[in-house]
Amino acid sequence: MKKDTAMSHLHERLIDTRRPEEIRGGGLLKYCHLLTRGYKAARPSKCRQLERIVCRLALANFMDQYGKQEGFSPDF
Repeated sequence: MKKDTAMSHLHERLIDTRRPEEIRGGGLLKYCHLLTRGYKAARPSKCRQLERIVCRLALANFMDQYGKQEGFSPDF
């Protein structure tokens, strides 16, 4: 992405994700936070696809971490 495009997106409060399949950690929460602050998708036609990918990855990461925690925690 060129610098002028990035600055334009920043000033227009647009979210543009190039490789949503690489989003890790708190990416979903950050995305949701930006939406609540009035940001919009730079490419609305790709928005639904992006949301599905990000949610799927977040759920997979959560289940993976939950499994690791269950294996670590003693049973009470």
